[in-house]
Amino acid sequence: MPWRQPKWATPPQGQAGIAAALLIVLASGCAAAFRVSRLEGSSPWPPAEATEKSVVVAFRGVLERDGRDFALSFQAANLYRAVTLWVYDTSGLCYPLRHGAGEYGEVRADVRLRQRSQESALWLALNNLTFGLIPYWETHTWTLTTEFRTWEGKELGTFEKSQKMRTFAHLVLLPFYPFAPPPGVACGIIRDLNRATLNEARSKGILGNPGSR
Repeated sequence: MPWRQPKWATPPQGQAGIAAALLIVLASGCAAAFRVSRLEGSSPWPPAEATEKSVVVAFRGVLERDGRDFALSFQAANLYRAVTLWVYDTSGLCYPLRHGAGEYGEVRADVRLRQRSQESALWLALNNLTFGLIPYWETHTWTLTTEFRTWEGKELGTFEKSQKMRTFAHLVLLPFYPFAPPPGVACGIIRDLNRATLNEARSKGILGNPGSR
């Protein structure tokens, strides 16, 4: 007996089912992010030519939600660490750049990133249940604290930079998907927080030559 395609898989039912599934997937992740505070000091970039120092970077990330600290997801931690190392590597201030435990460098940079999330579990649930029909907002505050020390442990300086990001999720964004995806905006913020930190560290003579911009 020849094989016949099931009725549920024939057009237009099959196409409609695929389209509906795709719509649900897109609507559930249809969000745009934007910065809500201004960050000074991230430019010029890269800094003016300066004397390079060997630097070891140690990165740690924490997610704060409802007053409790959680570890960043494996994917987020690796992504934000990569952005941080990329900024140091392209600064022209660090050579060689190392990031392994026990590595030697003239300067050690302990980079601590804190993501403070403010969100409503109720509105998030309603947004998901209605596939984006009910809008949802959340606010993330990124705080980057960087402590510079010599290899011997002498403190050279500590810098703290912060910026906010707001995420808006609604079905109306579907025609523009993907529009300002939150992970991309977050990486841009972390990049600029590190740039502002390195520019200030250079101006104070911790990296490069002081005041030689």
